[in-house]
Amino acid sequence: ADFDQQLEDLLELLEDYDSAAEDKLFAILQQAKGTDAGSSLEPLRTSISAYDFETATEELKSIIKSVGPLITQTPDADNAALPDDLEHQLKDLLGLLEDYDSAAEDKLFDILSQVKGRKVEEPLKALQKPIGQYDLETAAEALRPIIDALAERDDQDD
Repeated sequence: ADFDQQLEDLLELLEDYDSAAEDKLFAILQQAKGTDAGSSLEPLRTSISAYDFETATEELKSIIKSVGPLITQTPDADNAALPDDLEHQLKDLLGLLEDYDSAAEDKLFDILSQVKGRKVEEPLKALQKPIGQYDLETAAEALRPIIDALAERDDQDD
């Protein structure tokens, strides 16, 4: 189940004063270990251990509000949060590279700013060096498999 859903499930347990809330929280904390979302859930542990479900419910509601945007940044949510037109933008970049157009570098920086923290960022960053050295053929060769991989991922989503 996705993180949002798990938090909603926990909220239901708390609202029902269900002691299973403690196990649920523990499972969520294990899964979110090391993320901002995980550390924001830590205070709940105290309230739930004390069976103070009302406080825990209020804390969790405010966490759900504040963590929403953080969740999309977790590595698991990786590809989900990519720009819808990323494949199109990469094909534009490929066109610029094939045309030996110096605008390719600006286009790459624009794309990189949209994919920060996602898996696709690393292979795209690797294009900076050949583009910076005007080796646009090498950059185009490296870009093609990235576009293909994205296209395959999109096909699987349908």
